[in-house]
Amino acid sequence: MRTILYVGSSTDLSYEHDLLEEWGKRGVTIAQVSALNADDAAAEPAPDPLQDVDVVVLESGEMNSDILESHPDLSAVVILDDEAKVDVEAATRAEIWVTHAANRALLSRLPFVYSQSPSRSTRRHALQDALASIAGERPSGRVNEL
Repeated sequence: MRTILYVGSSTDLSYEHDLLEEWGKRGVTIAQVSALNADDAAAEPAPDPLQDVDVVVLESGEMNSDILESHPDLSAVVILDDEAKVDVEAATRAEIWVTHAANRALLSRLPFVYSQSPSRSTRRHALQDALASIAGERPSGRVNEL
């Protein structure tokens, strides 16, 4: 079973589940967390949300070099929103694809179409990039070259 982890809480993933079903991708699981790390230092350490994850779709937050280099099993990080930040150089060193799904949703850039949520087109591209990297293919929205 392969796992795609969505980081960010504003996206209902029912569309992604429907796409996986439509595309016959039964060996892929989708999970979601609101953030990669908790801010409460007094709390008991939480389990690593990236354990056994193949691809991260990052709607919000940051993936720095420490996170990327300590998870060599990741095949890709897909940036779903311009607010999400990824250390592309560290990802390249760790041989992790970085793709940008948001840059292909051109209509979302127009002021009269503006929405806080990623468009369905953006979400479809993000899932396509995630599946491509799981399959060992070059994702289409890549930012780096491996």
